[in-house]
Amino acid sequence: MAAGDKVVSRFVVHVTHDREEIMGVAPSGKAMTNKVIMIHRIEGGKIAEEWSIGTLGLKLRGQRLEQEIRERERVEQDLRVARSI
Repeated sequence: MAAGDKVVSRFVVHVTHDREEIMGVAPSGKAMTNKVIMIHRIEGGKIAEEWSIGTLGLKLRGQRLEQEIRERERVEQDLRVARSI
C-alpha cells in the first residue's frame, strides 16, 4: 500500500531456528513464523526512513524466559542434591 511519501508492506517469514542463537535463545530446531509490518518514507526515489514491527521478538523473549526458568530449576535441583550429601 502506498500513499504520499509512505509505503506500507506486510509480510510473513517462515524459518527453522536451527543455526545460531537469536536474542539469547539457543537453536531449537523448531519452525518459527514472523509477521512483520514495515513503513518506508520515500524521498528522492530512495528509502529515507523505515519503521517496522514484528512478532518474532515477543516469541523469542518468551522462549528465553522458559530457558531461564528451566536452567534455574536445574541449578536449584543441583543445590538440593549437594546439600543432601
